[in-house]
Amino acid sequence: MSTRVGPTLDRLQAIVAELPSKNADAGPAVTQADNDLHTALGQVYQQRRVRIADTTKGIPTVLIRGLIGTAVLALLFPVLMGWPPGWRYVAGLGLLAAAMGFGVWMVLQLNMPYGNGVRVEPTAFLDALVRYRSL
Repeated sequence: MSTRVGPTLDRLQAIVAELPSKNADAGPAVTQADNDLHTALGQVYQQRRVRIADTTKGIPTVLIRGLIGTAVLALLFPVLMGWPPGWRYVAGLGLLAAAMGFGVWMVLQLNMPYGNGVRVEPTAFLDALVRYRSL
């Protein structure tokens, strides 16, 4: 896990604590937004603890091998059973191979959502803070 995230979350929590939402003139919308923000920040801390505990866990190797084997068998099935020759069948098999390859790649990318190419970024939390300040 990144060592920069902990201090960043602490700074974010300090900023949230300084927001003036508990005054007497704060409307119900501001109070609700403040409650939602505190709940979301608590969930971030909780999810971070869960992810730190589960950094080594992922999809079991048996399932990944099974997924890849199934994709290969699905591509080999039409070839093994025999089919009429022609460019349309080759193009269809190529499209099927591309779809299977993309599916396997996506599963492997989503296996570790905080470390691979497809990952969760902190921009949603920063956007929420900007929107909260605009209230």
